[in-house]
Formats: sequence, C-alpha cells, structure tokens
Amino acid sequence: MGTIQDDFFEIIKRNKFHLFPVTAATNGECNCGVKDCASPGKHPLKHFRWKHLASNNPEQVQEWWSRVGEINVALTTGRWSKEHQKFLVVVDVDTPKHKILSMLPETLSYRTGKRGHHLWFWSKREIPNSASSLMEKVDIRGTNGYVVIPPSTHVNGNEYIFENDLKDIAVLPDWVYETLKARKKEVKIPT
Repeated sequence: MGTIQDDFFEIIKRNKFHLFPVTAATNGECNCGVKDCASPGKHPLKHFRWKHLASNNPEQVQEWWSRVGEINVALTTGRWSKEHQKFLVVVDVDTPKHKILSMLPETLSYRTGKRGHHLWFWSKREIPNSASSLMEKVDIRGTNGYVVIPPSTHVNGNEYIFENDLKDIAVLPDWVYETLKARKKEVKIPT
C-alpha cells in the first residue's frame, strides 16, 4: 500500500494534470538567488515561461516529482480536462479557519505552507483568477493560474500537507460562479 503522496501522484497522472517546477526556499529565502525575492519558493525555476513549460508527460512529471526538496512543484489550474469535460479550479483559503470551509462540499484538499487550504473543484465554466473577490482571504486559481502542491515546502519551512484521506474532486457549486460574476459587475472601471 502506497503513501498519501503516492496516491496523490497517481491522481495527478490519471487526470493528466500539468505540472512544472518552481523554486524551493530554505532558511527563509528563495533558492533563486534574488535578494528579497517577491515570491519565494513559488515562482517558476529560472523564470521559464511556465505556461509553455508545464507538462503532463509522465516521464517529465516523474522527473520533477523525484526532485521535490531541491525544487517545489506547481500544478496549472483552469485547463480544460478532456476526460472530465470540465476545468480544474482551486479555491485558495488564506487562513486556517474561514466560514467558506463549511459552505463548500468535501473535495480533494490540503493545507498550504501558511496553514491555509487549497480545495480542488471541477467547474463546468471557465473561471478567471481572483483575489478576495468571492470573500475576504479567499482567492480563486482558475484560468492561467497555478498552485504549489504537496510535498513542496513554504518559505517559512512548513510543508504543504494532506490532513486526511484524499477525496474525489467535487464539482464547484454554482453559487461560487454566480457570486464571482456578480462581484465582477460591481467593479467599476474608470474611464
């Protein structure tokens, strides 16, 4: 019987999710060598164009996966899944406790390095990235987005970890999409 990390890796391969390498961080600093890096342990290695670097090729994914510790690994969001006929969307909750956690169905999720939550959902509709548009301290990682995944390590030294068994990826509730759509209309663009 495999570990939860092995099972997670199987989910990634089975769903043909696209991964790519991102920098790691040690001793509170990004391994990229840039002093005061703005995104330590979370930006693509060597500033590659990650949208083109991301791969679901099993050999390439396995190679990156085997290097976790030396690098972190990220997963692209918002890509269309031929197998599921849906988009993968991640709800990124930036705090350990938040009311939205009781409002969403159980789904594949894990704790982030800051002890927030990444909850994965299938969406019938394309959803753009947003920051606190759904609720304060809740970001959406959708089209053209990515998230760092376990077993990567945050700049603060905490690992991205699963707290319980892996769940199936649930369907994103319609109210999330409708709320984001309504809030987008509320934003007035200056002319």
